[in-house]
Amino acid sequence: MLLINPAGIPEYDELSVNATSDGIRAYLGNLMGIEDNANIPNEGQTRRALSATFVHSLYYCFQGQGEIANPDILFHRQNRDFQKQTIKDTLPYFIGAQGSAELRAREELRQLRRQLKIMQQRLAQYEIIQESGLANMQSLISQARSYGMLAEGSTPMTTDAATAALSEVLDAKWDLTAPPLNTSEYERLLEEASRLRDEIAQKDQQIRRLDEYAEVRKSYAVELDHQRSRLSSLHLLPDLKSEAQQCPVCAQSLNPSDTSVLDEVQHSLGEIDMRLRNVDREAPRVAEKRGELRASVEESRAEYRSTVRAIDELAELQRLEGLRSREIEMRSFIAGRITQFLEQAGAGEDDDLEGLRSSCESLQRRTDRLAQRVDGDAVRSRTDSLLRVVSRRMGEFAAQLGLEHASSGVRIDSGRLTIVVVEPSGPAYMDELEIGSGMNWVGYHLCAYLALQEYFIENKRPVPTFIVFDQPTQVFFPEDPRHIGEVDDLESDDRARAMSLFRLIAEVVASLDGALQVIVLDHAEFEDDWFQDAVVERWRGKDALIPPSWVEKFGDEETSDDVIEW
Repeated sequence: MLLINPAGIPEYDELSVNATSDGIRAYLGNLMGIEDNANIPNEGQTRRALSATFVHSLYYCFQGQGEIANPDILFHRQNRDFQKQTIKDTLPYFIGAQGSAELRAREELRQLRRQLKIMQQRLAQYEIIQESGLANMQSLISQARSYGMLAEGSTPMTTDAATAALSEVLDAKWDLTAPPLNTSEYERLLEEASRLRDEIAQKDQQIRRLDEYAEVRKSYAVELDHQRSRLSSLHLLPDLKSEAQQCPVCAQSLNPSDTSVLDEVQHSLGEIDMRLRNVDREAPRVAEKRGELRASVEESRAEYRSTVRAIDELAELQRLEGLRSREIEMRSFIAGRITQFLEQAGAGEDDDLEGLRSSCESLQRRTDRLAQRVDGDAVRSRTDSLLRVVSRRMGEFAAQLGLEHASSGVRIDSGRLTIVVVEPSGPAYMDELEIGSGMNWVGYHLCAYLALQEYFIENKRPVPTFIVFDQPTQVFFPEDPRHIGEVDDLESDDRARAMSLFRLIAEVVASLDGALQVIVLDHAEFEDDWFQDAVVERWRGKDALIPPSWVEKFGDEETSDDVIEW
């Protein structure tokens, strides 16, 4: 919930969402005066450009309980994912090494590089024309002749003759429109040929079936005739007209009243005769149908051959049309090259090449100077230069606290984001534990933040003018929670060191005439008047940062009793 100039602390029931996180960040950033900015990585690096926002300014305003005495990190949230690189990318803006002026310079550099590229291309073209103009013109003339755009003749040996020949090519009226290719008729013929192939195959199959039927019919007739002939040759066929009827097999007389055997023989013979007549009757019809199918197949084959010839002729025509289209395309291409060459040659004659070279050189110098200004290495160099100013002040604070290496050129390393001391034997880094003891770790964190805030305020940089230190005296107290904050239990040296931390904070705040607010959350408490005057709240029991009414309301509605602890 965002409240601007509230009359007092709102009640819990009055809290509501009236803004988004991004909206609040943008609002606070505008209040602080954060301008458009971007840290653009050098070429070859894959990370994206990053703009410093209000959220990034908070790196220099907080030192949590697990950070202020941690030698592995120097800045707030530095050990979280991607935060170390984010600090390194945004620190140049907050310290004043880059800003909106650099953004404008980058845009100007982009425009200058574009102008320079165009001018260099123009100069290169003119120089090529000047050095090898006749050879290029002779090549274009040969290409034009190879595609029938210019009559055969001797090769021009002078620039004027070659220019005249090329102008003759452009003056001629060439048909540069490619004829359209008719593919619909070709596709129709392909479909027709496919249909005819299927039709011929179907008719051939019908003829084969008729031939198979005729062969079966012929075999059947022969078999019936053989059966009749065998019966006749053995005299087994009875004389149906004789009155004395005998069995054709055993020659016994048959009962005149029992004619069943004769009737059966007569019926069988009748069926054989009928089948033979049917076979003879179907033979002409089969032959006629076969002849019709054969004639139809021949007609379809003749039509198919005619269609295939038409397809071949159309394919050849399309091939010729394709060659014609290719020829027209090449003529258009050659005509375009000739036009471009003559235009450049004409412009090259009008331009002062020496003046163009001089302009390119001048623009190149401007581009190089601007590139050095916005180069990542240059920004890093300016950042380190400004950090040296901060480091000198930090060294003065460290000497006041009696910290280790305070007089040895201690400084903030912008690459590793740690404290480094320059020794004759080489650099000593705090994150390598080469600067030791809890007092030194707490002291350098405190000195670095006070020096940075002093620099930000004096140079009107867009960083909130407050610092929150959480438990800076933790390194002096035993781990037993019963003794936390009892300064009387400390050794005199530790008590003096703890006191020196608060005294330094008070002196820096006083020197800035109220421009800096430092909030210290700590259990330690000293009886000195100046210390007691600085104590704003004593959070004990139910007195805490969050109003008890909020917590009670929240606990009654949404949280079980065992979650709320005082």
